[in-house]
Amino acid sequence: MRCDLKKWPLFLTSVLLTGFFLSSAHADSALQEGLTQYFGQQFTAENQHVKVNIRSPQSQWPTCEIPQFSMPSSARRWGTLSVLVQCPQDKRYLQVEVQVTGGYPVASAPLSRGQHISAADFNIMQGRLDRLPTGSIMEISQLDNAVLTRDLAAGQSVTSSMMRRTWIIKAGQSVQILAQGDGFNVTSEGKALNNAAIADNVRVRLASGQIISGKATEQGTIELLM
Repeated sequence: MRCDLKKWPLFLTSVLLTGFFLSSAHADSALQEGLTQYFGQQFTAENQHVKVNIRSPQSQWPTCEIPQFSMPSSARRWGTLSVLVQCPQDKRYLQVEVQVTGGYPVASAPLSRGQHISAADFNIMQGRLDRLPTGSIMEISQLDNAVLTRDLAAGQSVTSSMMRRTWIIKAGQSVQILAQGDGFNVTSEGKALNNAAIADNVRVRLASGQIISGKATEQGTIELLM
């Protein structure tokens, strides 16, 4: 069997190029899988699914088998983002689009401003969480013991700016004050100077004119920790 030596350079070039493209494809796959896993770890609730699209040109992608990812702790976790990708010999920022699908509460019927609401007034809808307005409520339990500050249509999601917690104490209300310390309990009365929900700080004016601060309790009293 004769070998045509003139064809060896072409054969070697073909082998090298094949290896290069396979290695590059493997690195690209590792990058995509790594990004999906990185963001997927941040959305672990039941029925939440993450899809990551790399928007930076492929020519800018770093190539290594085990890339490391990082973002500032204060950064958003979905939508269009910049993520730092580090390889042993390379470090680059890539622009990615993080899509998150999951459940979120929506009004089951029209709700009015000033209405006291609870979780029973809402249904869970499946959809794109990254397309919801900033500050959208994701946990239905956050809607218990709240008051709407604007009207809601049926099927509308709710943001934190559309509601407030129910006031357990209102400004101008006479309140009982309980001071607790090591081995003693003292009670007195005063007038609340601000509205407060459970566990909020409340400023209270005593009969003497002195102003003190404490925490609102579930019973509508003020608790001072001495």
